[in-house]
Amino acid sequence: MTRALIASLCGLVLFASGCGSEKSAQEKTAAERKTACSRAAAAMTAYHHAGQAVGADFLEKPALVKRVIASAGVLRVRLRTLSLVTSSAERQQLEELQATLIQHEKLLGAIVARDLPLAHKYATAGFEQALDSGQANFRTICKVPKE
Repeated sequence: MTRALIASLCGLVLFASGCGSEKSAQEKTAAERKTACSRAAAAMTAYHHAGQAVGADFLEKPALVKRVIASAGVLRVRLRTLSLVTSSAERQQLEELQATLIQHEKLLGAIVARDLPLAHKYATAGFEQALDSGQANFRTICKVPKE
């Protein structure tokens, strides 16, 4: 009789804990998304600050340009992590921004190497707009105010 009572209680406990697992999974995903957003937002801020430090003298300051390249790489990695906890439409927008950041890294790398023909190859007509709209999409996805 006691074994049956204990088994029944254990069954109820397992049933009750199983019912709430979907909600806790949603909460876990929301927490992961919030963390990924804040980390990506911090990386974007670092990326902007590195770019502002270079200013218009990018040919004169190759070390600072390399910092922009590195910070763009960090931002890309954090966007990839964020895309794992987003919807498919948001993931596509984040992937477009990642592709634009790769293009920016290649453009800046060509500038540091003083390979102007290669730099012109990466400095396409829609590059700046793609970068701006990608960052705007990121801000919308993560509800990040414009700096």
